[in-house]
Amino acid sequence: MTGSFLNLVRFRRKALISGALALILGFMVIMPIGALILQSLSPGEIGTFSAEAYAAVYGDGRTWAAVKNTLVVVGMVEVIAVFVGTALAWLLMACDLPARRWLMFIPLFPLLFPPLLSALGWIFLMTPGVGFVNIGLRALLGMPGDTGPLTIYSI
Repeated sequence: MTGSFLNLVRFRRKALISGALALILGFMVIMPIGALILQSLSPGEIGTFSAEAYAAVYGDGRTWAAVKNTLVVVGMVEVIAVFVGTALAWLLMACDLPARRWLMFIPLFPLLFPPLLSALGWIFLMTPGVGFVNIGLRALLGMPGDTGPLTIYSI
């Protein structure tokens, strides 16, 4: 009987500690989000609430243009990722490639590098004036000027 009582005490202590940690974590997450929502609904005067800021943002055409551009980019990236991922999976599983063990790590590379480094890499490659790809294309195609033909800053 004492063994089951000790197990019950241990279980309650673990449950109490877990519950306290969950409450602290919940408080630390919910409080800043609640403060953001509260501040977004107050136009500057204490005690008054308004949705004018939301109406201004969602009523602006630039917001919907940005949403459209985001969805276009996400769609294009998704199609390319599915195509490349399917081709790579087929090559690695169905074909007897010599470096198969090493090539299996290629899909993990984007997870190993922070998004900031990836963004900086694309900027170095595709900047209109000094991007490595643009410099190479201008030299290869004999294009005049010192900008373009590609830009990373627009769709």
